[in-house]
Amino acid sequence: MGFPAFEASQETDTQILIAPLEVLFLRLYTWLPYRFRQWALRTGWARGLVNVGSYAGLLLKILILNWKILFEFVMSKSEAEYGRRYGVHPMQTLDIFPNQNSGEVQKQRCTPVPTLVFVHGGAWGSGTPHMYRLLGAAMAKAGFNCIVVGYRTYPCASVQGQISDVKLAIQYIYSNAGKVKGIRKDSPIYLCGHSSGAHISSMLILEEASKLDFIHGFVGLSGAYDLRNLYEWHKKMGIHQVGPMCPANGGLENFDDNSPLKLAEQYLGQDKRINTKFLLLHSRADVIVPYHASEKMYEAIGKNIDCTLCIIERIGHLDILVEMMDQRNNPIQVQLIKQFCGLQRKDI
Repeated sequence: MGFPAFEASQETDTQILIAPLEVLFLRLYTWLPYRFRQWALRTGWARGLVNVGSYAGLLLKILILNWKILFEFVMSKSEAEYGRRYGVHPMQTLDIFPNQNSGEVQKQRCTPVPTLVFVHGGAWGSGTPHMYRLLGAAMAKAGFNCIVVGYRTYPCASVQGQISDVKLAIQYIYSNAGKVKGIRKDSPIYLCGHSSGAHISSMLILEEASKLDFIHGFVGLSGAYDLRNLYEWHKKMGIHQVGPMCPANGGLENFDDNSPLKLAEQYLGQDKRINTKFLLLHSRADVIVPYHASEKMYEAIGKNIDCTLCIIERIGHLDILVEMMDQRNNPIQVQLIKQFCGLQRKDI
């Protein structure tokens, strides 16, 4: 089966050089004593180490690829709101980036500016909203109201707990629309997730479709949709014991029950349909979550859900986000998302 393929918008020699560093960092972590790694996972120290390493790697990519976007973000006057609570736990926060031209755009449009709710990845055990503030600011420039969701990660919450957090966040956003600067009450809501964030977001939609029918669409970036296959892939690479994929899911025996792919396959041959449309974006060069994950997800839901799959060439697992942080290059990912959300004509 053939799928649309798109070239990355930037020169990718540097990306090809950096991409293996993601795997190298994970393999270096495996050299630590096994008991220490297990202790680090249980206590949350692993989350801190991975957060520091991921944040440093993200900054390195930005500095090498285009350091100016970081400088411009620091120097710019932002209307963003950071750390709005949607729950009682300190990790349950929202970073809100109103569309920078919302008033002007909405005067020219009959429909309100769409709200893109972004759920970060981090292998179910790391990641924080402040790591993705450049992304939020960039998507606000691209024409969206962008909200970056913070949620409890392992060991503070299992996968089911993380799904519950995203549900709580999306319900809070929906019920409080109109009370947040730049976001109209009738603003269409789109849920977007990267990696493990795409996993928990798609699980939420498939499990709670009837209760979340106000979500107009889901955008999956390099999503992990089949946990068992992903575990076997990581096992071949020697990194299967690095992250908390197993403990966060309650063990290997729960992988099928917690896999969006398996849940989606239940819709095959049934009259049951989900009105929320899907856009799956993945890079062919992704070595952390192979692009076959999105292909199989598309094949499983394509008959019962309005789903589009696009494969992007020559960028890595994290680079698919890094490119989106620089709007001057008009990356293909952003073009496709804007088209999907009705902000751009279907002429790509």
